[in-house]
Amino acid sequence: MSKVIKVTYGDNILSDLFESVTNIKRDIGSGWNNNTQAKKEGVDVITSSRGPRNISFDYLIKGTFFSEINANKQRLASYINSEDTLGLVFEDEPNKVWYALPDGEQSFSTENKSGTLTFIVPEG
Repeated sequence: MSKVIKVTYGDNILSDLFESVTNIKRDIGSGWNNNTQAKKEGVDVITSSRGPRNISFDYLIKGTFFSEINANKQRLASYINSEDTLGLVFEDEPNKVWYALPDGEQSFSTENKSGTLTFIVPEG
């Protein structure tokens, strides 16, 4: 039996619902937003700020039968249902907490029991 990287969101252990967690994307820093004004040579930077950070990962949900898969999908949906930022923690960086919200469409394919979860970290 292979070990699944532990992923928690708030008080819920998301990885308990997964057979695997792969392709964790925690890019270097967040995007920069620069407001500039053209001048004869180059630009003047009017404002500069950092945008939000996006974190996503792919998963394979546990379950052999449709009833098990659907129960785990519903449990996962309830685990990530939040209007407030909650701590998102990955086992490989246990001392780093990302205060995040689910963002965009949360994909899932019934054919191969896999999906992608995407979160936004408003503070970057």
